[in-house]
Amino acid sequence: YINFETLCIGEEYELSGYPTFNGPIEILSSVNKAGFDWWSLSSNHSMDRGAEGLLTQIDLVRKNYPDVITTGSHTSQKDKKRTLVKEINGIKVGFLGYTYGLNGFNVPEDKPWLVDLIDKDQMKKDMEALSKVSDVQLVSMHWGEEYHSEPDDEPKHLARELSDAGADIIIGNHAHNIQPIERINNHTICFY
Repeated sequence: YINFETLCIGEEYELSGYPTFNGPIEILSSVNKAGFDWWSLSSNHSMDRGAEGLLTQIDLVRKNYPDVITTGSHTSQKDKKRTLVKEINGIKVGFLGYTYGLNGFNVPEDKPWLVDLIDKDQMKKDMEALSKVSDVQLVSMHWGEEYHSEPDDEPKHLARELSDAGADIIIGNHAHNIQPIERINNHTICFY
Protein backbone atom coordinates (compact mmCIF):
# COMPACT_ATOMS: atom_id res chain seq x y z
CA TYR A 1 0.00 0.00 0.00
CA ILE A 2 1.12 3.54 -0.74
CA ASN A 3 -0.68 6.82 -0.33
CA PHE A 4 0.12 8.65 -3.56
CA GLU A 5 -0.15 12.18 -2.23
CA THR A 6 1.36 13.78 -5.29
CA LEU A 7 0.60 13.64 -8.95
CA CYS A 8 3.46 12.25 -11.06
CA ILE A 9 2.47 13.27 -14.55
CA GLY A 10 5.75 14.74 -15.76
CA GLU A 11 7.16 17.87 -17.32
CA GLU A 12 4.18 18.40 -19.63
CA TYR A 13 2.28 19.54 -16.51
CA GLU A 14 5.25 21.47 -15.01
CA LEU A 15 7.20 19.78 -12.25
CA SER A 16 6.67 21.47 -8.90
CA GLY A 17 6.77 21.13 -5.14
CA TYR A 18 4.72 22.72 -2.39
CA PRO A 19 1.97 23.88 -2.45
CA THR A 20 0.78 22.21 -5.67
CA PHE A 21 2.76 19.08 -6.43
CA ASN A 22 3.72 17.32 -9.64
CA GLY A 23 6.59 14.87 -9.96
CA PRO A 24 8.30 13.04 -12.79
CA ILE A 25 6.47 10.13 -14.42
CA GLU A 26 9.41 7.86 -13.53
CA ILE A 27 8.26 7.83 -9.91
CA LEU A 28 5.33 5.65 -10.97
CA SER A 29 7.71 3.02 -12.32
CA SER A 30 9.86 3.15 -9.19
CA VAL A 31 6.87 2.69 -6.89
CA ASN A 32 5.67 -0.22 -8.99
CA LYS A 33 9.13 -1.84 -9.01
CA ALA A 34 9.30 -1.44 -5.23
CA GLY A 35 6.31 -3.79 -5.03
CA PHE A 36 3.46 -1.49 -4.08
CA ASP A 37 0.30 -2.94 -5.61
CA TRP A 38 -2.39 -0.79 -3.94
CA TRP A 39 -2.12 2.93 -4.62
CA SER A 40 -4.46 5.41 -2.98
CA LEU A 41 -5.00 8.22 -5.49
CA SER A 42 -7.20 10.41 -3.30
CA SER A 43 -5.57 13.08 -1.16
CA ASN A 44 -5.70 16.80 -0.58
CA HIS A 45 -3.32 17.11 -3.56
CA SER A 46 -5.37 15.08 -6.07
CA MET A 47 -6.54 18.20 -7.90
CA ASP A 48 -3.20 20.06 -7.91
CA ARG A 49 -3.22 19.97 -11.74
CA GLY A 50 -6.98 20.01 -12.15
CA ALA A 51 -9.23 17.28 -13.42
CA GLU A 52 -7.08 16.77 -16.51
CA GLY A 53 -3.99 16.16 -14.41
CA LEU A 54 -5.68 13.61 -12.17
CA LEU A 55 -7.25 11.81 -15.14
CA THR A 56 -3.82 11.72 -16.78
CA GLN A 57 -2.32 10.08 -13.68
CA ILE A 58 -5.09 7.48 -13.45
CA ASP A 59 -4.68 6.66 -17.15
CA LEU A 60 -0.87 6.39 -16.83
CA VAL A 61 -1.17 4.00 -13.91
CA ARG A 62 -3.85 1.81 -15.43
CA LYS A 63 -2.17 1.67 -18.84
CA ASN A 64 1.35 0.95 -17.60
CA TYR A 65 0.63 -0.96 -14.36
CA PRO A 66 -2.63 -2.85 -14.95
CA ASP A 67 -2.16 -5.08 -11.89
CA VAL A 68 -2.04 -2.11 -9.51
CA ILE A 69 -5.22 -1.43 -7.55
CA THR A 70 -6.09 2.27 -7.42
CA THR A 71 -8.64 3.69 -5.01
CA GLY A 72 -10.16 7.09 -4.37
CA SER A 73 -10.15 8.51 -7.91
CA HIS A 74 -12.09 7.51 -11.00
CA THR A 75 -12.27 8.14 -14.75
CA SER A 76 -16.08 8.05 -15.05
CA GLN A 77 -19.31 7.32 -13.20
CA LYS A 78 -19.12 3.72 -14.47
CA ASP A 79 -15.56 3.45 -13.12
CA LYS A 80 -16.69 4.81 -9.74
CA LYS A 81 -19.41 2.18 -9.49
CA ARG A 82 -17.07 -0.76 -10.12
CA THR A 83 -16.29 -2.81 -7.05
CA LEU A 84 -12.58 -3.30 -6.42
CA VAL A 85 -12.04 -6.85 -5.24
CA LYS A 86 -8.90 -8.93 -5.64
CA GLU A 87 -8.66 -12.59 -4.72
CA ILE A 88 -5.54 -13.24 -2.66
CA ASN A 89 -4.85 -16.81 -1.53
CA GLY A 90 -8.53 -17.67 -1.91
CA ILE A 91 -9.70 -14.63 0.09
CA LYS A 92 -11.70 -11.90 -1.65
CA VAL A 93 -10.21 -8.58 -0.54
CA GLY A 94 -12.14 -5.36 -1.22
CA PHE A 95 -10.64 -1.89 -1.45
CA LEU A 96 -11.92 1.69 -0.95
CA GLY A 97 -10.24 5.09 -0.45
CA TYR A 98 -11.33 8.60 0.55
CA THR A 99 -9.89 12.06 1.29
CA TYR A 100 -11.05 14.85 3.56
CA GLY A 101 -10.62 17.60 0.97
CA LEU A 102 -8.70 19.09 -1.94
CA ASN A 103 -6.81 22.14 -0.58
CA GLY A 104 -9.38 24.64 -1.79
CA PHE A 105 -9.91 23.01 -5.19
CA ASN A 106 -13.28 21.51 -6.03
CA VAL A 107 -14.35 18.40 -7.87
CA PRO A 108 -15.74 19.72 -11.17
CA GLU A 109 -19.54 19.77 -11.31
CA ASP A 110 -19.48 17.77 -14.54
CA LYS A 111 -17.21 15.12 -12.93
CA PRO A 112 -18.70 14.40 -9.48
CA TRP A 113 -17.22 10.86 -9.67
CA LEU A 114 -13.59 12.06 -9.98
CA VAL A 115 -12.46 11.96 -6.32
CA ASP A 116 -13.97 10.11 -3.37
CA LEU A 117 -14.39 12.69 -0.64
CA ILE A 118 -15.24 11.70 2.91
CA ASP A 119 -19.02 11.51 3.04
CA LYS A 120 -20.45 9.32 5.81
CA ASP A 121 -23.59 8.31 3.93
CA GLN A 122 -21.71 7.45 0.73
CA MET A 123 -19.01 5.56 2.62
CA LYS A 124 -21.66 3.47 4.36
CA LYS A 125 -23.28 2.64 0.99
CA ASP A 126 -19.89 1.80 -0.51
CA MET A 127 -19.05 -0.46 2.46
CA GLU A 128 -22.39 -2.27 2.20
CA ALA A 129 -21.85 -2.94 -1.52
CA LEU A 130 -18.24 -4.04 -1.00
CA SER A 131 -19.10 -6.32 1.93
CA LYS A 132 -21.52 -8.25 -0.28
CA VAL A 133 -18.75 -9.31 -2.68
CA SER A 134 -15.64 -9.51 -0.49
CA ASP A 135 -14.46 -11.37 2.61
CA VAL A 136 -12.19 -8.63 3.93
CA GLN A 137 -12.59 -4.87 3.41
CA LEU A 138 -9.63 -2.44 3.37
CA VAL A 139 -10.13 1.33 3.42
CA SER A 140 -7.60 4.11 2.91
CA MET A 141 -8.50 7.36 4.66
CA HIS A 142 -6.68 10.64 3.97
CA TRP A 143 -7.67 12.58 7.08
CA GLY A 144 -6.59 14.28 10.31
CA GLU A 145 -4.29 17.13 11.20
CA GLU A 146 -0.81 17.32 9.68
CA TYR A 147 2.15 17.03 12.06
CA HIS A 148 0.00 16.23 15.10
CA SER A 149 1.31 13.38 17.21
CA GLU A 150 -2.18 12.22 18.27
CA PRO A 151 -5.22 11.57 16.08
CA ASP A 152 -8.03 14.05 16.68
CA ASP A 153 -11.66 13.14 17.33
CA GLU A 154 -12.90 13.24 13.72
CA PRO A 155 -10.72 10.37 12.39
CA LYS A 156 -11.50 8.32 15.49
CA HIS A 157 -15.22 8.87 14.98
CA LEU A 158 -15.02 8.05 11.26
CA ALA A 159 -12.95 4.93 12.01
CA ARG A 160 -15.67 3.68 14.36
CA GLU A 161 -18.33 4.30 11.72
CA LEU A 162 -16.30 2.54 9.03
CA SER A 163 -15.63 -0.37 11.35
CA ASP A 164 -19.33 -0.61 12.21
CA ALA A 165 -20.09 -0.60 8.47
CA GLY A 166 -17.75 -3.55 7.88
CA ALA A 167 -14.22 -2.21 7.35
CA ASP A 168 -11.67 -4.73 8.59
CA ILE A 169 -8.54 -2.66 7.97
CA ILE A 170 -8.43 1.13 7.94
CA ILE A 171 -5.22 2.82 6.90
CA GLY A 172 -5.18 6.45 7.93
CA ASN A 173 -2.74 8.87 6.34
CA HIS A 174 -2.05 12.60 6.07
CA ALA A 175 -0.49 13.48 9.44
CA HIS A 176 3.06 12.88 8.12
CA ASN A 177 4.12 11.10 11.27
CA ILE A 178 3.33 7.80 12.94
CA GLN A 179 0.57 8.19 15.49
CA PRO A 180 -0.54 5.80 18.22
CA ILE A 181 -2.48 2.73 17.28
CA GLU A 182 -6.11 2.69 18.33
CA ARG A 183 -8.26 -0.36 19.00
CA ILE A 184 -11.75 0.15 17.58
CA ASN A 185 -14.30 -2.67 17.59
CA ASN A 186 -11.46 -5.23 17.91
CA HIS A 187 -9.72 -3.72 14.88
CA THR A 188 -6.33 -2.05 14.96
CA ILE A 189 -6.08 1.43 13.43
CA CYS A 190 -2.77 3.20 12.88
CA PHE A 191 -2.88 6.87 11.91
CA TYR A 192 0.15 8.15 9.99
